[in-house]
Amino acid sequence: MAEESPQLLKAEHEALRATLKRAAREEGPIATAATKVAAVAEAHFSREEKLVLPLLALLPELARGEAQADPAEAARMVDALRDAMSQMRAEHREMIEALRELARAAAAAGKTEYVAFVENLVLHVHREEQVLYPAAIVAGAHLVRLRARG
Repeated sequence: MAEESPQLLKAEHEALRATLKRAAREEGPIATAATKVAAVAEAHFSREEKLVLPLLALLPELARGEAQADPAEAARMVDALRDAMSQMRAEHREMIEALRELARAAAAAGKTEYVAFVENLVLHVHREEQVLYPAAIVAGAHLVRLRARG
């Protein structure tokens, strides 16, 4: 895609990764649960950064009424995202299951910062499924339609 992936979303992933690394350095059940979450999250975040963020990067130019990106590339990316969607949702379910375990362990240890982290990451997951994934698909498909009209 023509523009770089949205830095805000990449930064959010980096902050989530950092908190998971910190939690994995805790002792006992918190570390075990955080390691499970991190294992799923890392591959998942990488997939999103490859498939979702480049399509979302189209939004500013589309909002300005511009369409400089390659529509064929956008169409390929939309297809790839649609093909990966069931896997990405399955990763979300797996992540949420591991996050519940992390929340229980954190609550038992009195580590409220990790309980709050879990709540925020669950919201992140829902925001992706309800807003970001559909927006990415719409952005790519809209670019293809705009360029097809000439």
